[in-house]
Amino acid sequence: MANLNFSKRQLIIVAAAVLLVAGFLYVIFAGGKEEGQYPPVSLAFWGTDKTENMELLIASYKQLRPNVTITYTEVAPEEYESRLLEALAAGEGPDVFVIKNTGVSRQKSRLAAADLTQANADTLKIFPTVVAQDALRDGEVYFLPLYMDTLTLFYNRDLLDQAAIAQPPQTWDEFQKDVVKLRSVTPAGQILRAGAAIGGTKQTVHAASDLLAVLMFQNGATVWDEQNQTFKFASENNFGMQALDFYLQFVNPLSGYYTWSESQPNDLQAFAEGKAAMIFAYRSELADLKAKTPFLNFGVAPLPQVPGTERIANYASYEGLAVSKQSQAAGWAWDFALYTTTNNEIMKPYLDAAGKLPALKTALSSYPENSADGIFAKAAFTARSFFMPDDLKVKEILNDTIKNVIMGKFDAARSLRQAEEQMNQFR
Repeated sequence: MANLNFSKRQLIIVAAAVLLVAGFLYVIFAGGKEEGQYPPVSLAFWGTDKTENMELLIASYKQLRPNVTITYTEVAPEEYESRLLEALAAGEGPDVFVIKNTGVSRQKSRLAAADLTQANADTLKIFPTVVAQDALRDGEVYFLPLYMDTLTLFYNRDLLDQAAIAQPPQTWDEFQKDVVKLRSVTPAGQILRAGAAIGGTKQTVHAASDLLAVLMFQNGATVWDEQNQTFKFASENNFGMQALDFYLQFVNPLSGYYTWSESQPNDLQAFAEGKAAMIFAYRSELADLKAKTPFLNFGVAPLPQVPGTERIANYASYEGLAVSKQSQAAGWAWDFALYTTTNNEIMKPYLDAAGKLPALKTALSSYPENSADGIFAKAAFTARSFFMPDDLKVKEILNDTIKNVIMGKFDAARSLRQAEEQMNQFR
């Protein structure tokens, strides 16, 4: 047998190592017990994903933490928000639940931040920058992404071919020129076919507020001033105004780029019927579009950018995991959120089953740039977000900014100033 006699110095080193490991386990799991000796824990988990998809995540986690039982409840998307708020108000809400990336501030009073020993700002560096912008509040992590989705340009290949347009527009200058080539408008101003669905309110352009926000980013507007904790997209410089003017020109009958109106059908419907040559949409909308019009010959292209600048900006819309402040096992709930969302091998079966793109940078960078998924994935690296005290109100205010001008209630400058004032009133 090998000689197992240890010197006094060796014994001290071994003892220190054991204490270090034990201390780490105690901090993370508040029990200091070895694997297999943790007390049983039950977590309730709510979301809108199909149960069979979420079970893939739960099963993987169960292999690592056999003491934790997670019960998933699938809620219909149209009922999810109201049912969740009702359950939380009654003290019967889940430990872990899915929320939108823009909803963190609105839900913050109901959320438990991750303990800094579990997750902090450095933890989020494995995701695109937009995740930190959405998930961090006062240096604490409130949210981890399940997947990533970005706003891109959908275009009708056949209509571009008929107009002798070799490739979809890469800049907004090219976009304007292509709109003129693609549109069909009668002398009386009736739009027979739109070059693109842009310029309207959410009634006809479903991503209207997102489009306006990303145009502000691209034009260099300071939407939210972090240092002074105030919205400045109308008062600090003219860049916010440039973005709004650009957006609205496409619904102005007097504009040379007139191509859309509020009398048009919803943009997704118009695109499916060949009544709009280009629209702006997310990857999550691809499946429904293909199902409705399986023979529509369309492609996906990057969101156009402002020419002559290196300032690239895109817009992301995605969901992630948050932990309830009411949870009696918040540490374990965060352990589940961290283990799943930060591990690409664990996430992949879920993402494949759900038909979604990953949120981890290493996984996003693996897609070929010229593929459809590669276009969405690449956009995630330059996607931007801004503080929304209440995402529902902010989106409604941005939509009203567009609506007020279209309806002739205010001119663009006044409408934008009013939007800034309204956001600053409830920030």
